[in-house]
Amino acid sequence: MDEILREIENKRAEYETFLNSEQYLQEKRFLDRVINDFLEASHFCVLNNSRVFRSTSLLYDQIDLIYESVVILKLIVKEGALNPIKRELRFILEAVIKYLYIDTKHSVKELNDKIKIYGDLVSRSRIDEVDAIRIFAFDEEFNKQFINEVKRVYSVLCKYVHPSQEQILEYKKRVENGSSIGYESLSDLKSVSNIIFQVLELVLVMMLEGLGSSYAGDLCVYFFDEKQNWKFRKRKFLKKLNSFFDYKCERQK
Repeated sequence: MDEILREIENKRAEYETFLNSEQYLQEKRFLDRVINDFLEASHFCVLNNSRVFRSTSLLYDQIDLIYESVVILKLIVKEGALNPIKRELRFILEAVIKYLYIDTKHSVKELNDKIKIYGDLVSRSRIDEVDAIRIFAFDEEFNKQFINEVKRVYSVLCKYVHPSQEQILEYKKRVENGSSIGYESLSDLKSVSNIIFQVLELVLVMMLEGLGSSYAGDLCVYFFDEKQNWKFRKRKFLKKLNSFFDYKCERQK
């Protein structure tokens, strides 16, 4: 027993060294910046939305629940619980899709009416509503690409909501590679960072659609033109959305 305990202590000491390595800390800083930059941009959306129709938007009425899940991602990452991260991301993506769908299809309804419609009409455990989303800045072909990417990412996340063969095989492989729970590798962290980055970009695009082109343009000018280190500047869909506003006078100087 003493020998087993010493092995555990030695393994933990080695892992603590890894957690303090520059490689790990650099990836952790990157993920923190992604989450913080998302929160900053989404707060901008909320402030602008409150100037016009905060009281009737289901998406923006429920935004605190989205924030709750996004903020908790940092804590889950710190504890090394990879699958719960993906479950939180699935909730975030599904919620935003369905809230935006209701806001768009029933734009003139009051908030209480939208909540009732949500309960009556929105499908459970599927995102059929995503097919009705039309991003104002995208042409038909690029909108299809966006919808397909949402579906692809959602499909990946769904594998971690209920017990699945993929989860079992993935975890067995991690154990074989010495990356069991509590001993996640740099590759594990990078994989999680990547899926978080993907989901938060898709969510920001839909938040901007819900905000409307006028206020979305203000956000793009600020974050793309004035914040050169904003992590989402080079993301495919946000970059395309941003180019829609190249006509703005602020960019003609």
